[in-house]
Amino acid sequence: MRDSDFIIFQDDFYNLLEKYGVKQVDGDHANFDEICDARNSLSDFVDKLKILQLKRELKEIKDSK
Repeated sequence: MRDSDFIIFQDDFYNLLEKYGVKQVDGDHANFDEICDARNSLSDFVDKLKILQLKRELKEIKDSK
């Protein structure tokens, strides 16, 4: 994920947490380290899914030739 995409992802992630009742997510939050760990794990998972998707698409292109 590019840095600019990660910043947007991070904002969306924090907004989602707040939407579902987590109090203001910022560096002063009591669980900020755990929140960052969850954010990073989800970001890594998204990146892995994107790579798998790209591999499938490339295989389909290769197989169609």
